[in-house]
Amino acid sequence: MPAIVRTTTDHEKLELAIIENVQRVDLSPIDEAFSFKRLHDEFGLSLDQVAERVGKSRPHVSNMIRLLDLPDAAKDALGTGKITMGKARALLSLSTESEQLDVLRSMLGEGMTTRQVEAAVQVRMHRAPKPKAADVQYLESELRTTLGTKVTISKRGDKGTIVVDFYSNEELENLVARLRRLG
Repeated sequence: MPAIVRTTTDHEKLELAIIENVQRVDLSPIDEAFSFKRLHDEFGLSLDQVAERVGKSRPHVSNMIRLLDLPDAAKDALGTGKITMGKARALLSLSTESEQLDVLRSMLGEGMTTRQVEAAVQVRMHRAPKPKAADVQYLESELRTTLGTKVTISKRGDKGTIVVDFYSNEELENLVARLRRLG
């Protein structure tokens, strides 16, 4: 039997063991996702490098790692085969864990198809927006007063965007001048 003998460090041995483990066909999607994440985090590999080393596409690696953002109940259901990858990916479109768990309970209880899960997710995503938090409303008001135009703040966790509306080139120039004075 032909063999290749290599001298490697313990770190390289661990990396090779993880890559070999990912190649197994009986690995659950969650186990595969953990392996990809470990290669990315512990070994400092980019997602492109992880994909290259395990022989998968970068989108596949990225989508697998995203599965780790699911609530534990959904990860368990995926790991045990109660839900499919398509259903799990649909759940990721929902912004809150409670919404994800609600749809998960529905899909498990009703035996929904992937298309039905995707439709349920779409319905939830297009509901009327929740009222903004008081602090965000206050900040919008302050910016509206300071800039003299409509300002919209969209916040998701600690990140977000601020949209400042203008209605003419002259108004844009005035806004830029005001912002420069503030800075």
